[in-house]
Amino acid sequence: MNLSSNPLAHRTILTVPHSENPFRDVRRISSRWLTRKFGSAPLTSGHHHLDQMSVLANHAAYLADGAEHAIRLQLREDKPDATWRTTITAVAFEDSSALLSVSLEVFPNDDTPLAPVRPGLVRDLVRDLKPIDGLAPLTLDAQSVSAEGVDALIDVLCAPARHMPVIVAARPIRPDPLWSERMAKAMRDCAGAAALYLLVDTEAVDAFRAAIGEYHRVAPGAVRTFLTEVDPAWPKDASRHRFLAVARMSDSQDHAWRGLARTVQRISTEAPLPDALRTLAFPDDASRRHRQERQAALATVRPSDELAVMRKDVEDLKALLAQADEELKEPPK
Repeated sequence: MNLSSNPLAHRTILTVPHSENPFRDVRRISSRWLTRKFGSAPLTSGHHHLDQMSVLANHAAYLADGAEHAIRLQLREDKPDATWRTTITAVAFEDSSALLSVSLEVFPNDDTPLAPVRPGLVRDLVRDLKPIDGLAPLTLDAQSVSAEGVDALIDVLCAPARHMPVIVAARPIRPDPLWSERMAKAMRDCAGAAALYLLVDTEAVDAFRAAIGEYHRVAPGAVRTFLTEVDPAWPKDASRHRFLAVARMSDSQDHAWRGLARTVQRISTEAPLPDALRTLAFPDDASRRHRQERQAALATVRPSDELAVMRKDVEDLKALLAQADEELKEPPK
């Protein structure tokens, strides 16, 4: 990842199907995460210095009737290696559903290689808010699937409304501690970026194979990452969905299993923001845009032009002061 050309290191977008008060929930979960990092978490509106290098900004957007429509919490950490900016944004809808995103941007100070990891906040949000993707609940750990549950899993895989990958693993025939350890680590890092399922025994593996076909099957001990638009009837479609065999998952010298989380997190980061999040505007956005436009204009003028601009500003200020003096001299009506 080239952070110099694209500072976005990570983004997770979550759909919450129902929440009585999503903003209260997001603030509570964010406060817990911030308290772990800094010992405190002021969540009132405005800017708050958490330490000498870190500032937290809280903003809200409102509907015409005064109800909260969206919130944004942005943590800026000015560290020696880079400026790290974590943004949590949530928007609520009339049907009590909500959309939220967690993004991490990194602005390096030099050419030192950096290895950003997604904020631990993502797991907290998944655990507490119980988001979904199409028909699939997003969970912290893989959901167990028996032979009776295979049809529902097929529906999840083929659902047109699904936007995230689905990871389907099959338990090995014989217990394998290394396999179990790797799967636990991979699922931990995939939570929130993919739906996670585990075929629990050979009966489930056979039922899944019968339902989805030979080319898209998942053998015991194997793991397959299903992208969107799965087509079980088209054999060539199977090559789109990355497959890790049990031999690689159980080989202590083979580290291909780490690619599971890297793949789904990359897909999550590259996914476009939904319109409801992309078009959000907060009160501070306009003033920041005006400052940026002013700075850009000053950066393009020559020194002589800049002096002329400053002189004009001074003349305008004098005129305003003179007008104020005249108004003060006028007798009250």
